[in-house]
Amino acid sequence: MVWFRSVSKKNVERVYPLGRIEVTDVEVRRRLDFLKLTNTDLGVVQAWESVCRAACDAMIDDFYAHIAGTRATKEILDRHTSVDRQRPLITRYLLAMFSGVIDDGYIAYRRLVGQVHERIDLDSNWYVAMYEVIREHMFSAVERSDATPAELYRFQRAFDRLLQADIAIVITSLTNARQERIEAILKGEAMRFLDDISTALSRLAQGDLTVRLTGTYTGRNAEVQVHFNSALQELQGAMHVVRQSADEILGTSTSLRDASGVLSEGASSQAASLEEVAASLQELTSMTQSSATHAREGRTLAEQARDTAAGGERSMQQLADAMTRIKAGSDATARVVKTIDEIAFQTNLLALNAAVEAARAGDAGRGFAVVADEVRGLAMRSAEAARSTTALIEESMSSTNAGVRLNETVLGTLSEIVRQADRVRVVMSEVAAAAGQQQEGVQQISKAIDQINTVTQTVAANAEEGSATSMELSDRAAVLGSAVERFRADETRNGPRLKRIA
Repeated sequence: MVWFRSVSKKNVERVYPLGRIEVTDVEVRRRLDFLKLTNTDLGVVQAWESVCRAACDAMIDDFYAHIAGTRATKEILDRHTSVDRQRPLITRYLLAMFSGVIDDGYIAYRRLVGQVHERIDLDSNWYVAMYEVIREHMFSAVERSDATPAELYRFQRAFDRLLQADIAIVITSLTNARQERIEAILKGEAMRFLDDISTALSRLAQGDLTVRLTGTYTGRNAEVQVHFNSALQELQGAMHVVRQSADEILGTSTSLRDASGVLSEGASSQAASLEEVAASLQELTSMTQSSATHAREGRTLAEQARDTAAGGERSMQQLADAMTRIKAGSDATARVVKTIDEIAFQTNLLALNAAVEAARAGDAGRGFAVVADEVRGLAMRSAEAARSTTALIEESMSSTNAGVRLNETVLGTLSEIVRQADRVRVVMSEVAAAAGQQQEGVQQISKAIDQINTVTQTVAANAEEGSATSMELSDRAAVLGSAVERFRADETRNGPRLKRIA
């Protein structure tokens, strides 16, 4: 062993041993060279072995207190080991750093630690945290000893490079072990996944939509499994819908065909009935036109009758006026005749007086008596004529009064006739207007019936076309059902078969 000297703060020259790096693995040796770890660094660290050994227990206590304070690391520790079991292992691990030697055994032990950590699924960040605890405690232990600042600095530099090399070896081992495990898992999983998906695709090619990938996979295989199962789930649901839709289409097309046939027959029958109705409406239109013409003629005749009755009323009024004047003349004539009768009566009295005087006069009065007799005869004839005239006048007046009363009756009747004729004229005007409106209404109904007839003919044609289309739809639904039957979309082997309904 080669030693070299260093002066302490007590002016005592410190002697450092020379460490040894005896690693046969080329890759590891290259890694150590890259980190600039030298034999001198190993010797510096080895020189402080007794100081650092004394600090091991405190460092381990602090380290496991840190682990216990973190849930994830505590669960790993409780699941796989205990503090008491790990304490001697950690002490051995730590003291190997101060041996001054890194050989193949040292490297193998670090690699074993990395493999164990991978096996218990310890995150590398937690392992690196342990090195930080080691670093702080070892630096603090050397600083509390009699090391000069230069010696502390030199220890820190050397120990840092040793820790970096140690971390690199362990982490590399952990990473390699994890990669090998993943590759093994993936290799075995890849073959199993290919076998499973090949079987599933074979069943799918045979129409089995219930097949699923039920294995446990990782990474992209798990993603493919999810997508494969989701796609089949959607396809299975779609096939269910297609099968149900095919059944419904087939049933609906059959019902539609039957309904179209009934509709076609009904439309044809309705078209025939509408033609009869149209003919009857044409006859009704002719009758309505004739009624309207007769109503207009009746209105004209009513107006003429009213005018004639009004003329008769005016003539009867004139006759009444004439009868009134005749009655007035008869009354005057009666008064004159009465006067004549009175004159005849006086004349008769005078003639009697003259005859008496003539008798008294004797022969001298005979001529006067003759005259008196003649006068009295004339007076008597005048009185008789006056009485006859009076009777005739009275009879004429009675007839005139009766004529006046009859004329008033006739005049009232003619007035009523005029009023009724005017009412008949109004009614006939209303009848004529109503007949005209009825004629227009019948014409509109006739047009509507013609349109309905046209629509009915179109409906009948469409119904026949719909019947043919429904038959074609039924055929296509049967073809679709046959295509769907080869797929197994439920837990039974086949769903209900679609049958063509005749």
